[in-house]
Amino acid sequence: MLQVNDLEIIKNKRIILEVPELTLESSTINALVGEEKSGKSLLTRVIHGLYPDYRGVIEFHNYDKDKCNSYLITKDVILLTKATISDNFAICSKQQYELISEYSNLAGLENDIERDITDLSYYKQKLVELVIACGVNPLILIIDDFDKYFGAQSLILAGKVLSKYKTGGGIVLLTSNLKIPEMDSTYKIENSKVLKA
Repeated sequence: MLQVNDLEIIKNKRIILEVPELTLESSTINALVGEEKSGKSLLTRVIHGLYPDYRGVIEFHNYDKDKCNSYLITKDVILLTKATISDNFAICSKQQYELISEYSNLAGLENDIERDITDLSYYKQKLVELVIACGVNPLILIIDDFDKYFGAQSLILAGKVLSKYKTGGGIVLLTSNLKIPEMDSTYKIENSKVLKA
């Protein structure tokens, strides 16, 4: 479980986002919804440990957030270029590679495994990145701007991958400008405050 309490995110010496309480249970897919520039991305970076200017408590299974094993996917594609999908998978451990192979099949990538990353559409590149993230098996997987990555077909495939990932006890946090249906829990940002929807 990820527990956030009385969090205040500070920028230029002023509080720009308040999170009175946010609880993400294990084995769940959760959404954080808000308008563009509302603070969704900044909150994901705080949880991931990339933005230190905040006050409040972030706990994961009673450990300090600095010890939390998290994986953050952003709009940028973070893959080896001039390499195949298989090459990108090979940088992981043997145990991770086995998981990645399972997720890859769920994502419909089995026929593209030897294709060069640069030959893939953006949607497919993000699927490859999602497969690797799930295969690494972090305790929390954070996907910022989820609604901007996938077309209709790849969104269904991403949903299959995330559903399998959560069955292993993982926590997924998706941010979006639009409401995402069928979430285990949804939080929204209104008036610079995170609230349960």
